[in-house]
Amino acid sequence: PEMVTAREIGGSMAPIWKSMVEPGKTQILYCVDSSAPERVGSATINLVELLHQPALQSAPFLIAFTKTDMKSARTLNELKSLMRMEDIIQHSNQEISMMEFNTEEKEKIDPILEWCMKFKVMAYQYMNGNMY
Repeated sequence: PEMVTAREIGGSMAPIWKSMVEPGKTQILYCVDSSAPERVGSATINLVELLHQPALQSAPFLIAFTKTDMKSARTLNELKSLMRMEDIIQHSNQEISMMEFNTEEKEKIDPILEWCMKFKVMAYQYMNGNMY
């Protein structure tokens, strides 16, 4: 069976997320609320802190800019500039992708799901010593 496990690493999970990291099996889907520009600074700091965690040095990151359909939302270019994404990408070891998402445009979820699924681990069956 194909399976992706999603876990929150902020909020109440912040103190224990490091115990859930599996090297080579962990990907980070980092959400930034496009409609809350007052929180972009703290989102940027949290992102940089995650990128510097030793356990996440090989983990790919997808930054999903959410709520892009809200009137208060900033554009993708504004958010990239505010967060200094070019500098962050240039100084990071990880693969970093960026996408925008909102619930009004259903087609925007597909690229995010595809990103998540490209890292899935397939379960293999063994029969008579052969892998299928």
